[in-house]
Amino acid sequence: MAEEKDEELEAISTVLAVLGPLKAEARSNVIDYIFRRLGITPPVAAAPAAQPGYLPPPPAPPTPGIPSHLPHVGGTTDLRSLTEQKSSKTANQMVAIIAYYLANFAPPNERRDYIVAEDIKKYFVQANYELPTAPPRMTLVNAKNAG
Repeated sequence: MAEEKDEELEAISTVLAVLGPLKAEARSNVIDYIFRRLGITPPVAAAPAAQPGYLPPPPAPPTPGIPSHLPHVGGTTDLRSLTEQKSSKTANQMVAIIAYYLANFAPPNERRDYIVAEDIKKYFVQANYELPTAPPRMTLVNAKNAG
């Protein structure tokens, strides 16, 4: 038991030493990535909801016992097909489609329940959808404000 505590303290010291010199935003990005990579749900207080260009995950976690990533009944699994099926007319609608794709159909190592500004260019291009003229961060803010 004492050996486990020593290992935990050593890990904590290592993490603090590595993250300490980074800026607050970089620390937050690293910690968010580590949580996702290890499949850990971050505590509510540590959620990066205040970061610009970030849409927070839904408030309630999925119901236990029910898979959160069920295949679509129509069999759509790629972003371009999903975009054509949903026939989005605005950048806000496209952001919603990308978020839906990332949560349900993206390859398992890319699945997540949030979207960041960097996703705008990557997934708009992948879907063969015209890039918005607004900066990606503003596109996310506009989509969030539109509901």
